[in-house]
Amino acid sequence: MGKLFSLLLFIVANVQALNADDRAIVIVKSSENAYFNQTIETLINHADDHAHFKVLNSSNLDSTGDVLENANVIITLGADSASNISSRLPDQLVVNAYITLEQAAQFQDRNQQNIAVLLNQPLERYLAFSHYLLNLKTLGTINRSSPALNSRQLKILKNLNLKLDQYQLGDTNKKLLATVRQLIRKNEALLMLPDQSVYNQDTLKGILLTTYRSRTPVISYSPGHVKSGALAAIYSSPSDIGRHLANLINQRHEGTLNIDNKVVYARYYSITTNQRVAHSLGLNLPSEEKLRQLIDETIK
Repeated sequence: MGKLFSLLLFIVANVQALNADDRAIVIVKSSENAYFNQTIETLINHADDHAHFKVLNSSNLDSTGDVLENANVIITLGADSASNISSRLPDQLVVNAYITLEQAAQFQDRNQQNIAVLLNQPLERYLAFSHYLLNLKTLGTINRSSPALNSRQLKILKNLNLKLDQYQLGDTNKKLLATVRQLIRKNEALLMLPDQSVYNQDTLKGILLTTYRSRTPVISYSPGHVKSGALAAIYSSPSDIGRHLANLINQRHEGTLNIDNKVVYARYYSITTNQRVAHSLGLNLPSEEKLRQLIDETIK
């Protein structure tokens, strides 16, 4: 009766529990790259000692036999592997990492036992980081579309006494630099949010030159942009993502994983700054420790 009662409690709470020896984890990579490998290494190092892992490449799934079918959890790294797995195994628990919010919606339509760990940060984290980095009052973004802010985001802006101007670019980049100049006239900084159709190797140089000439700081989602001349970035590194995935695996094994949380932002994040750019703009930036403290207190 005790075991039956515990099982009923788990069902009511909508959590997934496993037997102690039932901990096979299959990781499917979209490609062979250093980012995925670093995530895998961190995941394995932070998962509980009883978990055992099998790593596969998305291109070789047809030769893997029953490995996927016998897995208790499948973790995909990248959109290609997420798409491949979601079409094969609609009933198994799948955790998709290295994907965007738009991609997550697509895969969840195919698989109800699906959790997405997103690449991008929550907007609230971007806003708090930008504000505390520069003590901003006004901040601008440029994207294809500008979704309405939710109540939590509006509350964060109010608490920070921060004004956010959202500029919609439309279907092409023809007016991108003109929009950047318009943003500069009304805002203290440009916040680049994840959208590779806007921020890419063809457009980045022009954006950074335009903002630098006007002495307007650029805050980004990519550490690569910081190397190219942006002031700072907040992002989830491969190790950050690996730690979050390990947390999910451990919760699964403990019977505390709530699969109602279909889409989650990476719990851990990294910060990088370009001190050369800061010096040229006459800026003294807060320490990373201080920034983390303020950010976490604001969006807890």
